[in-house]
Amino acid sequence: MVQRQQKRIEDHEGKIRAPNLVISGVPEGRFRIGKRELSSDLDKVAYMFEKAEIDAKPSDIAVTQRLGRMNDQRSRPLKVAFKDKENKFLVLNKRKLISQNEDLVNTFGGKIFVNADNSFLVRKEEYRMRQKIKRLKTEHPNDRIYLRSGSLYHNTVIIDHVNVENCLF
Repeated sequence: MVQRQQKRIEDHEGKIRAPNLVISGVPEGRFRIGKRELSSDLDKVAYMFEKAEIDAKPSDIAVTQRLGRMNDQRSRPLKVAFKDKENKFLVLNKRKLISQNEDLVNTFGGKIFVNADNSFLVRKEEYRMRQKIKRLKTEHPNDRIYLRSGSLYHNTVIIDHVNVENCLF
């Protein structure tokens, strides 16, 4: 009974989070870049998309929101909610263009990370998978081991996948 209810909650949460991204490394506060002022988080996201040549527009974004408590040492992650999932996947597929863009790294003072907005259980399962990847890479240093779309690959063969049901009570 509890598992069924928790599964329904997880499914509902997955639908709510489906069009969202979480971007880390974007500083808070105002920025001035030449004559352009980036005062809001939406302006910063639009600037990132422009610099990385990603076709998503600011009008495709429903809302931006900072997550967590304010901290003087580092900036809070930025949640970007798109109006539809297609734009989320467009940005996710080109996220290396953001994280490897020298202009953005210099402007924002560090590397920028773009990830899907996943539920706690999915993040927990992905953490388990990353630990398994570390272990496998030490055991098989010359093999190709990677995680794609929730599946763990070892030399192009799927050996494990994210299974949220393992985390249910």
